[in-house]
Amino acid sequence: MKKITEQLKTWRGFEEIDSAVALTYANLMFETFYSLSPDLRSSFLQSSMSADDLQKLPLSWQYLLPHQFYDDLGLDGAGFAELVNSSPGNTAMLYKIAMVLRDESVAMRDAFMNNLNLPDQYREDMGYILGYRWGIESEVDSTYDYTMSTLLHLPSDVVMGINNATFDNLNIADKLEDTSMWGLASPQSKVAWYTKFEGRKGWREVAGTPHHMVRHGHLLAGAPLEKLRELKGNKEIETSLLAEVLDNTEMNPLRVQELWEALADVDREKSFISQASNLDVSQILSHYDTLNLVHTPHQHHVMLENAWFAQDKFNVPWVNFLAIAFSYMNNEEFVSWTYKELQGLGRFVAILSPSEIDLIPANDFNSTMLGMILSSTLSLPQLNSIYLKYLDNNYQVAEVTLNPILLSALPSATILS
Repeated sequence: MKKITEQLKTWRGFEEIDSAVALTYANLMFETFYSLSPDLRSSFLQSSMSADDLQKLPLSWQYLLPHQFYDDLGLDGAGFAELVNSSPGNTAMLYKIAMVLRDESVAMRDAFMNNLNLPDQYREDMGYILGYRWGIESEVDSTYDYTMSTLLHLPSDVVMGINNATFDNLNIADKLEDTSMWGLASPQSKVAWYTKFEGRKGWREVAGTPHHMVRHGHLLAGAPLEKLRELKGNKEIETSLLAEVLDNTEMNPLRVQELWEALADVDREKSFISQASNLDVSQILSHYDTLNLVHTPHQHHVMLENAWFAQDKFNVPWVNFLAIAFSYMNNEEFVSWTYKELQGLGRFVAILSPSEIDLIPANDFNSTMLGMILSSTLSLPQLNSIYLKYLDNNYQVAEVTLNPILLSALPSATILS
């Protein structure tokens, strides 16, 4: 033991701890122990704690407890998941339970993973557990299959390490048909799963026939751009199937743009609202030129506003936003704008600078108009210009209910009064 201690000191860089420091930690441990209730202290010393008793311990103690305490709880996978869920954000507990379950049955581990209720940012930790602590990529003899919601948390390098026997044993080809679970995968994971599937089953079973497109078309979210270009002009695949895949699958914009090129004009029109934010601006302009319909942009107006401005975060590329907004502007002489022209621009008024807003006649800015043009995408200078226009239109702020979005534009003196 002494030799091992000396080696650890040399090669692991541990600092020597003098007795005074050690005594401080020992005192803290005893103080914490005696702060527990007598019944809890007794259960702890007898190693006969229930799940409720365990949760009453400090979090650091829960993590440091030997496996025996957890083994004696008699919980199933769902019960251990509930234990982790009761301490949200406590990754130490997540890893502790993962180590406890490492040698348990596949069914128990899968029940644990499927009953976890953790934020998205912990998916990486879950993948680390699955791939590096449990090693499920080599589960060739299991009698119980992991669900796809569990497998999708695997790190990409672990996915690529799955051998053919494990791929077949876990029925991964069938599991990958579940489009509802596919949305849980990270972009890196989608690429890894596509690569693994295509390497095992071939391109034909991804998008070679209409039947396979329906089953596994969503895997195109991880396909190389070169493979997506092969779909353009493919006579075997109806472009309506590609459009359906686009509408139902979250993809990187570059992949969306490649698939867009393979669509027929009629399918592009049907998918335009859902995909406009992912298209290249040249594709947006080309779409309107191809349709050659003067009223088409205005038909899209309300639908695009509902799709883009209803989100908590505005994720539309600015150049796409500009291209579509300009299609709603037939007159750039702002001083002559009527109520109808401002209404026609709607929430796309965000493309106007404060100086351009200042040129628009004040009588266009009534309460109804504010409801049509205000959005969270407007900057403070833009809101200031709209607020001043609203005041110029003979309204007293104290006498009306101001749109909440304009509150940030109120001068300090007005707020204090």
